[in-house]
Amino acid sequence: MERDIRLDCTPSRQRLPALSEEQVLYLLVELLPAHGEGGEIRLPLDICLVLDCSSSMRGDRLHQAKEAARYIVGQLTPEDYFCLITFNDRATVTVPRQPVQTPAAIRAHIEEVQASGGTEMGRGLEQALEQMFRVVAFSGVRRLILLTDGQTYGDEQRCVELARKAQEAGIGLTALGLGSEWNEDLLSTMAAHGNSRSEYIAGEEAIVPLFQEEMRLLQGIVAQEMALTLQPAAQVQVQHLFRVSPEIAPLPLHETWEKGYEVPLGEWLGVQPQVFLAELVLPALSPGRHRLLHLSFSYRLPRERIRRREEYDLALPCLAEKVDDGVPDKVRRALEKVTAYRLQEQAWQEVRRGHLEQATRRLASVITRLVQMGEEELARKIEEETRRLQRTGQTSAAGKKDIRYRTRRLGRHGVEPKETGAR
Repeated sequence: MERDIRLDCTPSRQRLPALSEEQVLYLLVELLPAHGEGGEIRLPLDICLVLDCSSSMRGDRLHQAKEAARYIVGQLTPEDYFCLITFNDRATVTVPRQPVQTPAAIRAHIEEVQASGGTEMGRGLEQALEQMFRVVAFSGVRRLILLTDGQTYGDEQRCVELARKAQEAGIGLTALGLGSEWNEDLLSTMAAHGNSRSEYIAGEEAIVPLFQEEMRLLQGIVAQEMALTLQPAAQVQVQHLFRVSPEIAPLPLHETWEKGYEVPLGEWLGVQPQVFLAELVLPALSPGRHRLLHLSFSYRLPRERIRRREEYDLALPCLAEKVDDGVPDKVRRALEKVTAYRLQEQAWQEVRRGHLEQATRRLASVITRLVQMGEEELARKIEEETRRLQRTGQTSAAGKKDIRYRTRRLGRHGVEPKETGAR
């Protein structure tokens, strides 16, 4: 029997003070398999690999990328679909979308790929969507996997539009940046959707292991068509919503006709709990019990047609006397991680504006928080890049990417205490 999913919600305070001004409340939302570990389902896969084959990919980079593509094909069955789009100054349909019935022939086409020319990512994405949109209905998991090592020129907005078109059609995006020359702001924006993610690959030796991890996730589905709906009470504002686990990322809030917000989340890949943190701004409150928010989580279990739904109402007492309730530990830990993520993102914005003093102050605050969280190695990396920033007025491209993506991965540690030494 396939497992259900449990919705657990924990506010940052169980009681509120009666105030004549606004106050902030956080809500930790945890999605947990109700019957323990295991039980994820292998569904048919529809994968389109979009591979940068510009001249900068020559040598071992292209060799490892082709090895990764061959690995994907080797993991697929005749029930699965695969296509390969290669792009440089133009896009080529190297392997048209097809069921994986002749893997040897597909691998032979992969081997023929050569590197040359410049980088125009939009052309590759256009061809990818043309292939995937030839079939609208597919009962499994659909995924675009993009690998690039360079800057695309003049078509950044088009790339974002194509990513959104795919995501809105239920096709998730995994955007992989290799080396230090690609545009992390562009890939992050393209992947800013509930069913997508971006990753940093420091060197070509990590390409195949990352593709192996991607396939492991795609081959173990817990749920599909997931969505969160948040319906705040009058004058309550949903200021921000962040995914905390498995990786930290801001989630866009789509306003509904009922003055609420819907957040599509796509598929649940792998078995790690899905954790979110909502930031609510409450109006002035009088003493009494106040209903603040209604939250619902809808999803479909693999191989089921019906959508299931879990509901939660946030209602808390408001007291005239002073309230000294502490923040629950797991809410505090999630907030610490999200705050560290937001501070370093704000620091890079200050660097782009030329406000180096403000940027170094924010990075110093990140370092302090990371040390308190037991993340000394990442703290040392940020300290190293901060000194470089103070000395030269800029950070290294590789160092900045490393920091941004390692900060996002703080969410992989979950919201339980981090082990800091022997017992």
